Formats: sequence, structure tokens, C-alpha cells
Amino acid sequence: PDQECQQPITAMAVGADGVVWVAVGPETLVRYDGAAWEVIEVGGESEVPSGASAWASSLTVAPDGTLWAAGWEEVLSFDGTIWTRYAAGDGLPDGGIGSIAVAADGTVWAGAISDGLSETAGGLARREGSGWATVTEQDGLFSKDIRSLTVAEDGTLWAVHGAASDGTPLPGTRRAGGALSRFDGDAWSTVFLDEVGGGFGMGSAVDHQGTLWVASRWGIVGSDGDEAIGLRVPESMVPAGADETPSAESPFVNPSGEAPDTRPIDQIQDIAFTPDGSLWAATQGGAVRWDLSTGSATVFTEDDGLPATQVRAVATLPDGSVWIAAGPGVLARYDGAAWNTFEKPGGIDLRPIGTIEAGSDGTLW
Repeated sequence: PDQECQQPITAMAVGADGVVWVAVGPETLVRYDGAAWEVIEVGGESEVPSGASAWASSLTVAPDGTLWAAGWEEVLSFDGTIWTRYAAGDGLPDGGIGSIAVAADGTVWAGAISDGLSETAGGLARREGSGWATVTEQDGLFSKDIRSLTVAEDGTLWAVHGAASDGTPLPGTRRAGGALSRFDGDAWSTVFLDEVGGGFGMGSAVDHQGTLWVASRWGIVGSDGDEAIGLRVPESMVPAGADETPSAESPFVNPSGEAPDTRPIDQIQDIAFTPDGSLWAATQGGAVRWDLSTGSATVFTEDDGLPATQVRAVATLPDGSVWIAAGPGVLARYDGAAWNTFEKPGGIDLRPIGTIEAGSDGTLW
């Protein structure tokens, strides 16, 4: 644990008690309790295919301290001693489990992506008793293609869809659209996003008013459950350098190696809220602060002190400071007046940082 990690870190979560959980490689979990690191082998018979580099794509910690993980076509739980694995035979949907979320009352939700090739792939399930109950279109869910799940403070569940259940893109104009399913504890409702965004699944967050905000490759989309709005920086406010398309060698381009067909400033990698309600976005064209009360945006680039214009992740701390990851092993902190850069320790070769997590005590991971 005191040495450089040689395996990819694929997911990370920080519990309310400050314990840090890190998914590493195809079969390892690492836990830090504030005093020491512990390496834990993932127990039970694995569903991870031979040669796969990850056992978990998402981690979250329940109020009782149980760790939940979205794995390869399975969900795993770890109570600190015992591992439990759940698969389709236990009531989970078929296909890759890409997202998992836990409500304040302990309700666990798991979502799978529909690949459009299998009639059974994709879906949503809720933990009930010792098993899982599947939620379908007949129950009010719009689509079984689940790109991300987010639970609001009041327990409302939001599911982001990128396609209809048959795998076809949702209605849109020059781009594939999207949709949201919202469950308030009694009934499901749908909000269509085809006119305001697309390419979803990059991250989401709910503000204190209960509005969901979703990162996409075409800007940020928000919805209160009734309608959707899109946030995009006006062309007149985009600084020079923030509209340059990344090269094919950049780690921020599409997996195909092709440059996206939207402005870099609209390609949202991550979002986070500060205590004052400001919405911050990590984009391929800089860091953006949105004042949601006025709809105005402030763009920060290298000219404003960023270590790089292409920003991969953002996190905020209780003191209102904002942290971004921009480049291999490079972090920058905004204190409300200026940016300060913190580079990796000498002699350590790091890949670009993809995730930043903040603990309740203000520690950044």
C-alpha cells in the first residue's frame, strides 16, 4: 500500500465515517481507515472474464457502512468481513451493471446498460429482502438502458437513459437525444432531453432544490422533473484556446480516437456543487462556474492559472474551495480568488487523474 500502484484504479468511494475504498485491477479492494491501508481480496466466485482489467466500475457506501460495487454483470456487497455476490439469477438485470446508488434509508438501486444487441440486456433493479426486484417499462421506467443513477436527499431516484430499450437512439436533431426517469417513491415520470443534450453518462448531481444536473458531451442538462434546460457557454464568452479540438493523442478524445463533433467547452467530464450552490464543470475547454440563479457562466483556462485547459475531474470541499484534475498527476485548487497548482511527487509516474473524491473532513482523494 505504500508503493506505487501497478494496477488500474477503476472506482473509489469515501464513506461518511471517512473510510476510503478503492477498486484496483481485476480482483483487489484497498481500504484506508485513516491510520493504515489494508489490501482485501475480492471474495466469492468471480464473474469477471479472464483478462479483464477491472472487477468494479462503481463503488458506493451505504449509511450502515456496507460497501456496494457495480461489477461485471453482477453486484457485490462487503460488510467489512463477508462478501456477497448477486447476479441475474438473484433478480438483477442482464448485461453489464454500470451504476449503483444507495438512498439515505439504505435502499440500493442497480442499473445495467442495454447494448442494443441483446433483447434481455439492460434494466433497473431495487434491493428487496435477500434478493432484487426488477423495474420495467410496465412499471413506468422509460427505458432499460441505464447510463447512470442518482439519488436525491429526499430519496427520489433519477435514472439517465441514452437510448430506447431496443437500442435505437432517442429522438433528436443533429445528435442522439436522451431521457430521464424519475421515481418519487410512488410513481415514475419521464423527461425527454432530445432538444437540450445527448451523449449522457459522464456524471450527474442533484442540488438542494432537488433538480438533477447531468453532464454530457453537449453541455449540462438540468431537470426538476417537469422540463429540461440546457447550459452551454455563449460563444462570446469562450476564451481563445478553449475552443481548440484535442489531438488524437489526447486522453480526452473519444475512445475511437476521433475528435468529438462539439465544442470542447461543451464536452463535460464531471460536475460538482459548492456550498453556495454554484455548479462547477470540468470540460475539455477549461473549468466553468455556473451561477444557476442568473444562468451566467465564468470560464477558467490556462490564462487564468489552470495547469491545463483540458480538465478531467472536479470536486468541492465544505470550505467552498474547488479542486480540479488537469494533466497526469496534476491538481489545482481555487480559493475564490486564484488558482494554485499541486504537482505529483518526483519519481512517480502517474496517468491523468480521472476521479477526485472529497471526504467529510475535507481530505481530498
